[in-house]
Amino acid sequence: MDSLAKIIRTIRSAPELKRKSPIGGAVARLANPAGEFLVKAGMGEDAGAIRVRGGYLLLSADGIWPLYLQKDPFAAGRALVIANTNDIYAMGGKPLGLVDVISVPNPRLAEPILRGIKTEIRRLRLPVVGGHLHPDAPAPGLAGAAVGLARHLLMSSGARIRDDVILAMDLRRGRRGKGGARTWDTHYWKKPDQILGDLGLLSRIAGKKLAHAAKDISNGGVVTSLGMLLEASGRGAVITLESVLYPVQKFSMADWLLTFPSYGFVLTAPARKSREVVRMFDRRGISAAVIGKVVKERRLWLEYEGKREVLFDLQRDPITGISAKK
Repeated sequence: MDSLAKIIRTIRSAPELKRKSPIGGAVARLANPAGEFLVKAGMGEDAGAIRVRGGYLLLSADGIWPLYLQKDPFAAGRALVIANTNDIYAMGGKPLGLVDVISVPNPRLAEPILRGIKTEIRRLRLPVVGGHLHPDAPAPGLAGAAVGLARHLLMSSGARIRDDVILAMDLRRGRRGKGGARTWDTHYWKKPDQILGDLGLLSRIAGKKLAHAAKDISNGGVVTSLGMLLEASGRGAVITLESVLYPVQKFSMADWLLTFPSYGFVLTAPARKSREVVRMFDRRGISAAVIGKVVKERRLWLEYEGKREVLFDLQRDPITGISAKK
């Protein structure tokens, strides 16, 4: 069993975490020169949100880690669809379409990527409406973007002091990625209606105003995604690891906290409403639990086996460097 010290060392040294640090520098150079009055949510959120009549137009974009693409191009194609659509659902929206950009040294190498994309868009009933193919690139690359609509928003920057932190993940019949990859796939056995119903919970939570903040669990896992949510909100949290449910037979605690699931979200909600949020996930068979509390000080503490240590000091050592929303 991992000790708290080992869990923290593993997370802090993980490449999934370290590769997020340049994001802030890139964001700082991209000022919004026009139309800012229309932008409801932007940098630091899972998707950009632009005000339109009756709600919000959502725009998400994701690129697949090149090492993952090289190891398993079929899974990478699936992951591109999952990552983009989960970003839209996490904001309380519904995806409408996807575009992709595929780069390969040889056109034949695009085939497993395309099979992966096709497999997942069928499950999610989502059309690919455009894209671009580089058939003679010097190295493989894969990126894409999705568009969606929302009537009510859930944002990463909305966490409030004393909110409960809620973790919702599907633990049923999951399988780990090839070669011990830190991924957890529960989409493979589901029919489209079940997947869409599970993902649609986020828009229902947004519509009922049950949560203050939400973020999908992406590459880097539970604690990295939660840390980015707290960073965007200008808050911290105390998390009790014993409250985190996970498949013990397939993962160590440290690996699980860094795992990218096909279905996983972190939310914050006032204590009087968090029980209803958990019940909504439970009714669909999704494992959900309150795992901690949002606090004022911008640190993420982990509690485990009677000990407490700081995992991230978001004031001194931010994850992305994107400034908190004022």
